[in-house]
Amino acid sequence: MIYVLIANIIAFIASLILIYTGYLKDKKQILLFQIIQFILFIISYLLLGAFTGVILNFLGIIRNTLSYFKKLSKPFIFILSILSIIFTIKYNTFGLIGLLPLIGVILYTCFMNTENIIKFKLLIINALVLSTIYDIVVMSYSSAIFNIITIILSINAIYKIKTNLK
Repeated sequence: MIYVLIANIIAFIASLILIYTGYLKDKKQILLFQIIQFILFIISYLLLGAFTGVILNFLGIIRNTLSYFKKLSKPFIFILSILSIIFTIKYNTFGLIGLLPLIGVILYTCFMNTENIIKFKLLIINALVLSTIYDIVVMSYSSAIFNIITIILSINAIYKIKTNLK
């Protein structure tokens, strides 16, 4: 049970870093803090034995780095998606639940460069709902709580955007 507590503390710190990153303007700093956040989530998921989370966060480092350097082309998206599928299926320890974040990450990776803010927020909501279910099952409760808060804030942002468009 101590591993669950330590993993949740680490995930909580990673979530706080994600919040801090949202206030940064410099893209290089944003990438650096995203990488730190991903590494902390990787450690957290390793402690929980949640290998889908480990794999997807590791590939998230690659995805965000390629995106930063404007190299996230369709072939790279395809390769990352295939690697995600292969490694998640091979090392998944939670059955169908272990595949949920994979679906969210693949959809996010394929459409993350959309210019439409509402579609982007919906994409985030989709990925986070799937990840939240996974996080609850693997006992990453601090990640699940953070995801739920982000989902609520994203829904609120969509509502505000749509209200301002009228």
